[in-house]
Amino acid sequence: MTAAVTAAIVTGACGSPPEIADQPSGGDPPPSHAPYLPDTLLTAPRKPPQPALIVNGNRTDMRRIAVDWAARGGPKASPPRHVDWPAVRLAESTRRVVVEFDTAQLPSRAVLYRYSEVGANGIPDEADGTETICGLAEPDATCSRTGGGAQPARVDLAVDTGAGPYWVVHAAWPLLAGRGPGPDVPVVSASWVIRADR
Repeated sequence: MTAAVTAAIVTGACGSPPEIADQPSGGDPPPSHAPYLPDTLLTAPRKPPQPALIVNGNRTDMRRIAVDWAARGGPKASPPRHVDWPAVRLAESTRRVVVEFDTAQLPSRAVLYRYSEVGANGIPDEADGTETICGLAEPDATCSRTGGGAQPARVDLAVDTGAGPYWVVHAAWPLLAGRGPGPDVPVVSASWVIRADR
């Protein structure tokens, strides 16, 4: 993986600052159509979640390639030198798919990277990809985060046949519950991959 892509995946430096709906909650609800969620639903889960891509009711686990859960007492690992991509087959009629996490804790940030090809080591070229920052509760958007409460956290994705079949989903959660006073909010994050073939 190139240095810039590796840095983005590990640190979460994923482009322009997110909109207000992507900020951790607390205080007054943001002035938007996005639902207000308490800190207890946005704070990081105790361990890195396992997402699955759901296509026509079938679940395929995504493969984690990088994680930084150290602020929560969990694992920290950089992307490997070789990436194996689990694959799922999309029907020609498939227009939207869902990434579902095995937690109700809604990520404060989720970013989708798509690539048309990878090298012999399974690593994409960053210049070949697209980046989409996922909004919150925007059902018609290319990428939208939903969930919280009794529902699992989800990222709803529009299928774009021209964007490439190699997908990287990067998600981050702040540590809000039980945090002491101070301006800095620790963040944990991870990245997962899957190949979506037609």
